Parts: sequence; structure tokens; C-alpha cells
Amino acid sequence: MSDTRALTCRLPARLHFGLLDMNGSHGRVDGGIGLAIQEPASVIKVAWSDDLDVCPGNLDNRLRERMAAGLAAVRKDFGLPGAKVEVLARPGAHSGFGSSTQLLVGAARALCLLAGYAVPASDLALRMQRGGTSGIGTAVMDGGGFVLDGGHRFRRSPRSKQEFEPSGAAAAPPPPVLMQEPFPENWEILIAQPPGLDISGKQELALFHQVCPVPDQEVDAMCRLLLTRIVPAVLEEDLDEFCNGLEAYQRLGFKVAEVRTQLPVVQECMDRLRALDAQGVGMSSWGPVVFSFGRDLAPLKNDLDPWLTARGGRPSFITRADNHGCRVLL
Repeated sequence: MSDTRALTCRLPARLHFGLLDMNGSHGRVDGGIGLAIQEPASVIKVAWSDDLDVCPGNLDNRLRERMAAGLAAVRKDFGLPGAKVEVLARPGAHSGFGSSTQLLVGAARALCLLAGYAVPASDLALRMQRGGTSGIGTAVMDGGGFVLDGGHRFRRSPRSKQEFEPSGAAAAPPPPVLMQEPFPENWEILIAQPPGLDISGKQELALFHQVCPVPDQEVDAMCRLLLTRIVPAVLEEDLDEFCNGLEAYQRLGFKVAEVRTQLPVVQECMDRLRALDAQGVGMSSWGPVVFSFGRDLAPLKNDLDPWLTARGGRPSFITRADNHGCRVLL
């Protein structure tokens, strides 16, 4: 057991570029690609205490209860004493940054690090009941970067995933990581936050059931885009090819339904970015966060912000890839 009495962890947000196979006819489902980004981030402080105390600040009641239940399981499994857990900063909930996974798995990671245990994020995600659909948010804690996850076995045995479900409803373990590579840090990422809907809970589950399975031929096209354009472009640091491949990827599969479910202003924001000659425009997860890529995005931000604020959105900001993952600050 470590002698450290308290520590603070910083956990990167992620962009989710799209689930890969929401058809399942080949015996696997989910999968997808995403990227850790430097901003926004979650910051969690843990300190030893007589009992487990998850402070309510920055957490709604449901997420606080889930965190307390998951951390109780982690304490039991690793024989840990009580702890006080404080969320000092977090991205907006259900906005496309993956904040629920950051907070739940990040709190477990921080608690284990306080005790001196370097436990893989995938092991903690299972205890915190995350990773049942996407593995991106879990994987980026162990090194950040660009991630491709391989999805889950589907309807092949009683232990396989049986239904099309979001991570909050699925009981499957985190999927295998097929690729995790550093992403070019000299590429800037513009993050726009137009007004949008909170797609979560029962509504999200119902949409999975309504939309899936997506057409098999679209999944085939996405796999080809991934293997022949997007992944090689990341490895060769080819910005134009990456952006073109990513936009084509987002025009197929489950992402089409995600965009269609959001408020029209989200699609209008992406159209506005393209009209301003932005590259690699897309929406993260269910949105409403919208992104684009480039090398000098300050002029694009200046052009977009008046349009955003006039429609009730927040000013955009510029960030870069995070190739480190979870960091201990103190």
C-alpha cells in the first residue's frame, strides 16, 4: 500500500468518430474509432478516509450513485480502505466527450493509483460497468492517442453480447483494442458546441433498437475506408487523406442516425464549417459536439463563433490530440 495520502488525476476527453459494425451478421458488433483530446478534461482528487465518500459537486445523483457502487466493488476486490472522491472538473454530460466513462473509470483508476496499484483501465471498466459498447473512452486512459476497438462477440454463445445496446445498458466487458497509436499533435482540432439534445438513458436504448441493424454493405464500406484511408493517413500523418476519409466514414452506418436524431442546428453547424472550407468535419458520438481538423484553425474559429453564438451555442475552442492518457498531477 502506498504512503501517499492524496492524489489528483487528469483524464482526457475523447471524440468518438463512429461505431463500426452495427449489423452483426459476421458475429461481432460495435467496434469503432476515436481520439483522446487534451481539452476538455476531467480532474479527480482522491484521499484516504474512514469510509467511501463520493462528493456531490459536479455529479448528478445517478452518476454519483453509480460511482459509489463501482468504487465499492473496487475497494472489495483490492482490499482498499475508505476514500474521499472529489470531481474538480469535467466536460459537459452527454455532449460527445465521453465524460461518464472518464469519471467512472477515472475515479477507479485514481483510487488504485493512490494505493500504488497500476490496474489496466479495461479491468476497472468492467467493475464500473463501462465499455459495453465502445472501448474508446476506456482505452484512451492507458495512453491516449487514436484508437480502433474490435467490438464484441455477438449472439455466438450465451456469453456473447445479445442485443444492440449502448454502454450504459450493456453488461459486456470492454472490447479488445486492435490499434492504439499516437496521433499527430501538430494537427489542431476545432471543437464547436452548438445547442443540442441530451441523448441518453431510455431514449438512447430505444434508438439503438430502432436503427439496428444497419445495412451490411454500409459496414463493408466503412471497413474499407478505415483500412485503406483513415488508418494509413494517421500513420503517415497525411492530414488531407485523414479528413477526407473521416468525412466519408461519418456519412455511413450508425452515425447517420446519430446526426439525424440531434437538433437541425447541429447539421447546420457542420454545413457552416464546410462552407468555411473546414476539413474533417464531423460529430462526436450522439453530439452535439462538432469537430474539424487543420494546422492553423484560429481564422476558422473567428469566422464560426459569431454564427454559433447567434444560435445559442458556446464559442468554439482549439485543442490537440492527447497521446498520454491518465496523468497524476499531485
